[in-house]
This record gives sequence, structure tokens and C-alpha cells, in this order.
Amino acid sequence: MLLREDVPEIRGLVAYVVFNSKSPFATAELKQYLQEKLPEYMIPSAFIAQEAFPLTANGKVDRKALPLPDELRPNLEVPLAPPSTEIEKTIAAVWQEVLHLEKVGIHDNFFELGGHSLLVAQVHNNLRELLKPDLSMIELLEYPTINSLAKYLNQERDSELELQLVQDQTQKQKAAINRQKQLHKSK
Repeated sequence: MLLREDVPEIRGLVAYVVFNSKSPFATAELKQYLQEKLPEYMIPSAFIAQEAFPLTANGKVDRKALPLPDELRPNLEVPLAPPSTEIEKTIAAVWQEVLHLEKVGIHDNFFELGGHSLLVAQVHNNLRELLKPDLSMIELLEYPTINSLAKYLNQERDSELELQLVQDQTQKQKAAINRQKQLHKSK
């Protein structure tokens, strides 16, 4: 594993793997195995299969010759599901900018894409400006996929709309009662 800091403000563990057999590269199985053995913060955000490690003239691994992770999207268990609603597209655009990725899916986990606490803060600031001023950091941690966060935000907007409708209805009823009281007083 190697800590890559090639892109400013992005730090992430990258696992370079050389397999003994010709079996297909199984990121999910490797990641699951590592999750059983290592704490979450030590799980690589990207896995890159190599036929062999590049070596220096001294026979050591040439770290500078190792390829950068693909900026399209890391190898994840879930298939890419593009955003479809406006709120999903907005969240996806923020994630792409902050994570320096070309593609993110609505079921991708922010932390599996290479996100960490400092990047959550950037996402938080951007989404507060674009979507919801009172969005909390806790909510971002509770809803780590675009799909779950969009559903939560939509549900909250629906609840706020319902509350506003109830308040409007109550105001109208109070106004009607006051008008009736005024009519009774004037008689």
C-alpha cells in the first residue's frame, strides 16, 4: 500500500496488487478481507492490479513508476448508477469536484470513493450553499451515498412543505374565526 498525495488536498491509500494466478481481479473480496483485518481508516480507497512491480536499478520497488489511480471511478462492488434527479445531479457534481473523479454513482459510498473527514467538510460547505443552509455534518455521515442523502433531503423538504401547508391552513382558519368574531361584535 502507498499513501498517494499526487493531487493537492487528496490523500488516499492505494493498494498495488500482484496476483499469482490469472483469476479476475476481485476488488470486493480483497476489500472485505482487509476490512476484517484492518481499521476502516487503513482500508485503501483504490486497488490497482499490476502484472509486476516496477523496480529501480537496485531491485527495490520504484514508487514513482507506480500508476496513479483511475480518475474515472474506483473499483467498487456496486455498479455505476448515474444520477437522474436534479438534487442527485447537484450532489454528484459536488462529489466529483471534491474527490477529483469523473464519474460517481448514486449508490457509491463517499468513503469508498476515497472520501475522508476533511473532504466531508468541503462537501458540507458546498452543499450548504447549493441545497440547504442548515445541513449538518452528521447528516452527511449518516447518509454516505448520493441516493440516501437525496432521499433524506427530499423527505425533509416534503416535511417542511407539509408543515408550511398546515401553518398556512391554521392561519386561514384563525383569520376566518377573527372575521366571524368581528361580524358578531358589529351586530
